[in-house]
Amino acid sequence: MEFSDIFLPENIIFIIYEKLYNNNNIIFSHINNYTYNTFKKINKYKIFTFINNNYKLFRQYLNIYNYSQSDLNTLGLLSSFNMKTIKSNMLYNYYDLRYIFELVYNNCVFYTNIIDDKILYIINNIQNCKSFNKFETILNINRNFVLYSLHYNFKPDINIDWVYI
Repeated sequence: MEFSDIFLPENIIFIIYEKLYNNNNIIFSHINNYTYNTFKKINKYKIFTFINNNYKLFRQYLNIYNYSQSDLNTLGLLSSFNMKTIKSNMLYNYYDLRYIFELVYNNCVFYTNIIDDKILYIINNIQNCKSFNKFETILNINRNFVLYSLHYNFKPDINIDWVYI
């Protein structure tokens, strides 16, 4: 494999890829046609490791790669079963709905007979807020108090950098 007139064996390329952080894997895989074709499927399905764990990478991978409807439905099922709660104002716990929002916005279908009624109610609220573009959808969400953890003024009590939708 040649990179700018420098030959690298295939095993070295795989070692380099494995040593990179997840956000750099995409950049590395887009260097040339060989790396893109070699690492595309590996990168694409890393999204399953980010669900309910790393929203920034989850959204990045969801926007870069095209997922089939069955992949989106599986992501939706995993997201609804393993949803984390976030504490706010030291008193209240809210569901982290950012992953569900991204999946609903990308036309994920949630199976109503499998999901808990509370979560299904929240998903229906997100679907009712969905509009013709993301900006209008976010405005509609900010008017719905059930979806407070998606509001722009939501402040979690955790020490990490919170990424808003």
